[in-house]
Amino acid sequence: MEKLKIYIDKYKIFHIAIVLLIVNLAYIMLIKNPQEQQLLNLYQNIKDKRLQLIQAENYIKELNERLIRMKESNDSLKKFYTSVLKNRTEGIVSLRKELAELLRQVNIFKIDINYNHNSIEKYNLHEVSITLPIENSYANIRKFINSVENSKNFIVINGVSLTESKQQLKLEIKMSAFFKEYGAI
Repeated sequence: MEKLKIYIDKYKIFHIAIVLLIVNLAYIMLIKNPQEQQLLNLYQNIKDKRLQLIQAENYIKELNERLIRMKESNDSLKKFYTSVLKNRTEGIVSLRKELAELLRQVNIFKIDINYNHNSIEKYNLHEVSITLPIENSYANIRKFINSVENSKNFIVINGVSLTESKQQLKLEIKMSAFFKEYGAI
């Protein structure tokens, strides 16, 4: 009987161990593994969000750098409009007087200067295209061109075409002068 009792006790212990094993397996499968997976998913989400945050911070930094460059460009443009460009009416009068004086300095008195006016509304500018036929010595023409490049007005030399002449250089200089329209910056 005693053996039977020991056998029954062993059998009970074995069943209890099996039940505990099943309970543990159920706990691991149903509770612990999903929790671990959720934890791993949370860690991965945190890692992804950190990466997104770093990318967003870099993007913000890049935007701030662009903003600084745009402000600097805007300040430069304002300075250009206020310090370099003259108002259209005053500038055109000044341009005509200055060109007459520069031509007089190189002994060119009577030429037919062609002026064309064009409004550049997008930038609040007024362009005066100038075609200037000149016939003179190389030294005088060079002096004239240097004077134009150092002009008080904002003048751009667009092109120079050379035609033949027996004694002197004969050029046609195409230039543009720019002035601000009223209300510009």
